[in-house]
Amino acid sequence: MIARPDSKGDAPERMSGSTAAGTRAVIYAENVDRRPAYRLERDQVVSALAKAWLGDAAHDEAAVADAKGMVERTFEIVVCDGDAPDLDALSRARYVAALRFDVSRLREHAGAVEMVHCLNAGVERYAPFDWLPAEAWLTNSSGIHAHRVGEYVTMAVLMLHQGMHRMWAAQRDHRWAPVWTHPVAGRRALIVGTGGLGQAAAIALSRLGLTVDGVSRSGRAVAGFDTVDTVASLDARLPTADFVVVACPLTAETRGLFGRERLARCKAGASLINVGRGPIVDSDALIEALASGHLNGAMLDVFDAEPLASDSPLWDCPNAVLTPHISCDVPDGYVELGLAVFAENVARRQRGEDPINIVDRQLGY
Repeated sequence: MIARPDSKGDAPERMSGSTAAGTRAVIYAENVDRRPAYRLERDQVVSALAKAWLGDAAHDEAAVADAKGMVERTFEIVVCDGDAPDLDALSRARYVAALRFDVSRLREHAGAVEMVHCLNAGVERYAPFDWLPAEAWLTNSSGIHAHRVGEYVTMAVLMLHQGMHRMWAAQRDHRWAPVWTHPVAGRRALIVGTGGLGQAAAIALSRLGLTVDGVSRSGRAVAGFDTVDTVASLDARLPTADFVVVACPLTAETRGLFGRERLARCKAGASLINVGRGPIVDSDALIEALASGHLNGAMLDVFDAEPLASDSPLWDCPNAVLTPHISCDVPDGYVELGLAVFAENVARRQRGEDPINIVDRQLGY
């Protein structure tokens, strides 16, 4: 157990924010989202740092209260809105956190930065990453709500398998049109991407009795999957899958991964679920595959541009169910979980340890 900070303000070994000159290290956090559930408050940053500071003792409320005081004495913490940035604080900041960044602002002003943390998962909008010093860390919050994706994919598989999308259409037309199906157990799912999201989906679908295969860049075995192979096996595996789940990040290699030819390789009557990123699947090709009946249905939570334009043909696409990028979201607690990753990495940077959730700049995730 980590010792509690004492009342004299001596920093424990777990984290130290002092610089060589004795000044406090600056932590800079910026708000770009007006929705209450996604706004950063200064006390949230302080609390996250205090708990990371304490480690195993973070369940002790008295210890947390003491540690929050220590954090205040150790770090200069600045939280502001993105439309009113504190450029002086940003220029001195060693650690930066936000849900979304203005890369040009970071390039111009964040010359002292040692770590930039994205409070959500996707970092593709920030590539190329030449705006960040070579020695600085870029980290994200990938996986913090993976269990929610497991629930979402479970819902999607059961709804598509049961034919709910077809019965909804019949309901709108006032038609009595039963859809008969066998139990989903024994079907096969192919998950593209075996990271936090893909693994959560695999575990959830395994509980339903599906055989779950995965493909990834490395092809390394991952708990929850029956088999994992490299992306090179994708074309060979598609004809065997009743459900294809896209759960990979958007990179130069995955953009357009599912075009007309690859969708045509899918098993006739298969269903597609996308919880990764919209541009991984060619929307026009998907619409064609659904309209022709080659695919049974699709559930899409991500799109090329968000919010989805009101005139997008996807709204009226037959046998498609659209959700507005909510598969990972929760009404509260999102920011706190992202800040926990941020704070843990601040502690690790101070101790000279390797980070968690580090983004590989070459791979783009």
